[in-house]
Amino acid sequence: MPTNINEHIVEVLFAMWFDPKSNDWDSTYFGKYHDRIQPLGYTEKQEQKQMEFQLDLSTRQPNSQIREGGIRMIFRNPTLKTAIILANHYISFHKLAPYNSWEDLMESVVDKGLQLYQELGIGNVLWEVQCLYLNRWELKADESISKYFNFLPNINEGKESNVLFQAKYEIPDNISAQLKLNSTPKPDGSRDLSFECSTFAKAISSTDYRILGKNAHDKANNVFQKIINS
Repeated sequence: MPTNINEHIVEVLFAMWFDPKSNDWDSTYFGKYHDRIQPLGYTEKQEQKQMEFQLDLSTRQPNSQIREGGIRMIFRNPTLKTAIILANHYISFHKLAPYNSWEDLMESVVDKGLQLYQELGIGNVLWEVQCLYLNRWELKADESISKYFNFLPNINEGKESNVLFQAKYEIPDNISAQLKLNSTPKPDGSRDLSFECSTFAKAISSTDYRILGKNAHDKANNVFQKIINS
């Protein structure tokens, strides 16, 4: 394993959800917010329609349907490789590789973006925050994922063709962790390995986004250190 823990990080996310009853919202906030963050370099924007999947099991013939959910807007800073996503009572801050540190993300992206968000009169009564790290590796044809992760078996026989793992854990201090691991085969026999480590912290013991964010970040880092082979 490389000594640089940030080497395989492709994206870091910090997200916040707010109480709908304590905030106004309509689609005009997309334009109002973009006007404020454009001077910070967020020159690109993209609208996305969210999809909702519904499964009805109330009859003998289960029915499923997909319908359009709300709209979210993505604002990108191509120079700094950062992005801000806005949705109904939700905002998230993203940093693509290269990633320096959590402290740098908070100071250079989150603090500035959140201040401009709250100047619109929204972002009141924080409910929950999320910290997410997305990592990627490229495995050679003869490499096992157990080379990187200590919780996966290596039977030392045959060829490992695919791995799919997902789990959720409840952690003290009102925090939950979600782990997702997936490998995708490539034509030459190698595989792309993606690992997502995500933690959620509810705003119970504190409503300070910096405190909640640091708690979520530290828990995510602890989880990663426990399952990665050094």
